Order: sequence, then C-alpha cells, then structure tokens
Amino acid sequence: MPFLYGGVGLNIVTDKIAGYNNLGLQASYAYRTELGIGQIGMGMSVGMFQSGLNGGFLNAATEGDPAIPTGDVKGSALDLGSGVYYNTQDVYIGISSAHLTEPTIEWTDGQDYNMTIHYFLIAGYTHDLNPMLLLHPSIYLKSDGATSQLDINTSLIYNNKMWGGVSYRLDEGLVFLTGLNVNEDFKIRISI
Repeated sequence: MPFLYGGVGLNIVTDKIAGYNNLGLQASYAYRTELGIGQIGMGMSVGMFQSGLNGGFLNAATEGDPAIPTGDVKGSALDLGSGVYYNTQDVYIGISSAHLTEPTIEWTDGQDYNMTIHYFLIAGYTHDLNPMLLLHPSIYLKSDGATSQLDINTSLIYNNKMWGGVSYRLDEGLVFLTGLNVNEDFKIRISI
C-alpha cells in the first residue's frame, strides 16, 4: 500500500509457564529510508498485554498467604514499544524497547502485576577476510535497567552459503552455530 510508506505487522505471543498465562497482541508499523551511506528504519508497536495466574497451581509457604490468589486471576493493559535501526553495507546497529509505559496490570483480585521497560541493543560488523570468506562479529544486549544479559557472537561465512561460529553469553555458556543458506528464502541453522 503506497500510502503507508512502510510496513505493517501483527505480533501475537502466548507464554505459559507453570501457573502463569501471558498473551501479547501488538500491531506494528515500520518505516525505512536512505540516510547518508546507509538506511535507517524506525518502528513502533501498540497493543495489549494480558496476564493471568492460576493461584491453585502454587503452594504457599504459609497457609492463606494473601499474595497468592485462591483461584484464576487475570487482567490486561495497554503496551507500547519502539525502535530504530541503522545499517550500511558493512555495519549495523539497532536499539529498541518494550513496555515503554511500564504498564500495571490490575488482576481481578485487586493485586497488581507491574511490567518494567526492557531495552535491547544489537550491533554487528562484516569484514572481508578474502573474496570467499567473511568475518561477522556482533553483540546483543538485553536489559531491564536492573539486570543485563550480553551475548557476544562471531561467525565465518564462506561464499555467502555456509557459515559457522560461536556465541558466548556472559556468565552462562558457549553455543556453537552452523548454517547453510540454500537460497534467499531457505536457510538452515543449527545451534549446539
């Protein structure tokens, strides 16, 4: 649609962990244009985040603990996100955030479920080692302002078809990566 000058999307995420049930539903819009020797992309999302808890799934340390609901509770709130991404032929960097308004979800039993803003940073570089071999180091940083998680990655790409590399998450471990780009639309990736 030419009047949009960008792209639109719909993101639906459901997450069930133990007694918790979360559902995120967001509509997004992104715009990209030329800037200097590269391109800049900007996007935003608006939607709803719904959270629920089956209190019967939890075992209270103290009988009648008021912090644990006796049955199913749920609630929802408006959720916003945004981001910006810049890339050239060799370098890219992006920053985005989720839960911009730090929504408070009031559960049906009157208790509050507070969400905190999350920040994400990605950056990477591609260096030609020779005409057939590329080196691609990158980082991925996630933070909620109180805790952070950093992934440091690097891969070697042969003939733009096969690649292998390693990813290290600080204080957690090492992952080996490999892949094959069959064509522009079909890629196989394996992590160990």
